[in-house]
Amino acid sequence: TIGGVNISKYNVATITPPFEPQKYINAIKAAEAAGMEVIILDSISHAWVGEGGLLDTQGKAASKTGNSYTAWREVTPLHNKFVEAMLQSKIHVIATMRSKQEYALENNEKGKTIVRKLGMAPVQRDGMDYEFTVVFDLSHEHVASVSKDRTSLFDGKYFVPTPETGKQLKEWLESGKAEKSEEAKEETPSEGKLTWQQQKEEQARKRKQENELKKVEKRIEELETRDKEIDDTLVLPDVCTNVGRCAELSREKDKIQAELE
Repeated sequence: TIGGVNISKYNVATITPPFEPQKYINAIKAAEAAGMEVIILDSISHAWVGEGGLLDTQGKAASKTGNSYTAWREVTPLHNKFVEAMLQSKIHVIATMRSKQEYALENNEKGKTIVRKLGMAPVQRDGMDYEFTVVFDLSHEHVASVSKDRTSLFDGKYFVPTPETGKQLKEWLESGKAEKSEEAKEETPSEGKLTWQQQKEEQARKRKQENELKKVEKRIEELETRDKEIDDTLVLPDVCTNVGRCAELSREKDKIQAELE
């Protein structure tokens, strides 16, 4: 019983330092193999800022090479693999994150660079909160509000989560039905009428489209990776104090955003 709520029996797998993302991935796979219905990762902030986490890995790589930028090339694939393990999991995944005060560098009316408070932000790589279906922000009084909600169940609400909250989420998640798309329905009969040669040509055309799509996806991935690397670099103390370097990275970020659009 926790907080007056009987949550029945559950299993615990303790993750100890170093907090490598692979340990979290292994835990997800183990929960799936054991037939669990849900896994709670508490917390994934350790995989970012904890001992042996990704920031620790980046720092050690940068110390060896003397290049902070190239060190991110080793870290980003590890982070992406962790995110994919959560997104592609066959069971429900609940993850907790610590929060911190977030700041931004801005230019005031006099053109002077100033630091502005933005509010609370999760302790994880920028953008991690966008990977989840729902993100609850919890106050010290355990009052929840949502900063992201694909379900629209909790928009604009402030409440203390109860078992009913979980039931609402579960019902929403299980309400969808896998249906054959209209496009697939239209293609099936027409393909049956094609000659052997026409089918070969159609298959070749589709392969070409798929290859082109892969190229586009690869380019998008490269741009998004570099965009995240810039974000991570901008928060480093030595970069924040170098206005010229900060402006250079901001211009590069603008070019990336323009190409992505």
